[in-house]
Amino acid sequence: MDGPGGGGTEAEAKLAGVDPAEKVVPPRSSPDDVLRVEHITKRFGPVTALRDINLHLKKGEVLGLLGDNGAGKSTLIKILSGFQKPDSGEMFLHGLGHGVGLEIHEAPALSRTGDGRLAAGMAVTVEPGVYLAGRGGVRIEDTLMVRETGPELLTLTTKDLVVV
Repeated sequence: MDGPGGGGTEAEAKLAGVDPAEKVVPPRSSPDDVLRVEHITKRFGPVTALRDINLHLKKGEVLGLLGDNGAGKSTLIKILSGFQKPDSGEMFLHGLGHGVGLEIHEAPALSRTGDGRLAAGMAVTVEPGVYLAGRGGVRIEDTLMVRETGPELLTLTTKDLVVV
């Protein structure tokens, strides 16, 4: 996990030698990421619980959070689990697909942990992928329209192997 840290006020950050205006560059995104958190900040009134937190978790990795009381561990867990919303930043949990609209990844999330319901008129992506460690991978992304009678495939490209 990267970031100048969390917990405390801006004055406490300055006393600790951390510039509150410092912006940390997150790790590079990877197709192996199953969880990506970038620039997460959470404040409770004048107290900054999390500031510019970044982490990328790949399949099979385990993350442990260590820190003093008030360091922001519980706040981060609540944000990751959806019980609290960050004030700023982005979070991406890899799933099978997502809603399509004005944002890059819109609700509903199509995953084991996704919430929300599909309704007629929604556009969603379905993105199954195969990844081989150390070799690469492929993901097929289809866009579908949810209809009362079932899904309508909007992607018109072939699924046949095309050798270029």
